[in-house]
Amino acid sequence: MRREPPLPQQLWDRIPPDIQPALRVLIEGYECRIGALEAEVAELKERLKQNSRNSSRPPSADPPAVKRKPPREPSGRQRGAQPGHPRPERSLVPVEQVKAVVPCKPTHCRRCGGALQGTDPQPLRHQVIEVPLPTAARVAPRPADANLWDKRTSCCEQ
Repeated sequence: MRREPPLPQQLWDRIPPDIQPALRVLIEGYECRIGALEAEVAELKERLKQNSRNSSRPPSADPPAVKRKPPREPSGRQRGAQPGHPRPERSLVPVEQVKAVVPCKPTHCRRCGGALQGTDPQPLRHQVIEVPLPTAARVAPRPADANLWDKRTSCCEQ
């Protein structure tokens, strides 16, 4: 099997026959390296075309020449939930299903430090649900109930 020489035939015939195989291997190595470098250049050129619109790059990484769309016109509505939107609330678990009830009764006024008077007939209920660690047996989370008492002082009525 005779391969075509990598140089014009007239030049190739001038090279001594014992050097031609080494020169052929050297040229094939260079051609392989040139092909790999051309592929790398093509990939880098594709990367240069990327910006925040066609990739996951942040807008701050865009070059100055990239045009951004103008900001939206305000709609006149305020941010967040709109009037009439139902408030997201989680219903309280009945006291019978609660793991523990913790009474949180203050001992003194946080403003003046005075003694507190009276009791709260209906303390505010606050539930905390602790998620158990994953184990082999499935354990359902059980909430703990905290009763927050509201008492008043004689001096600041708070």
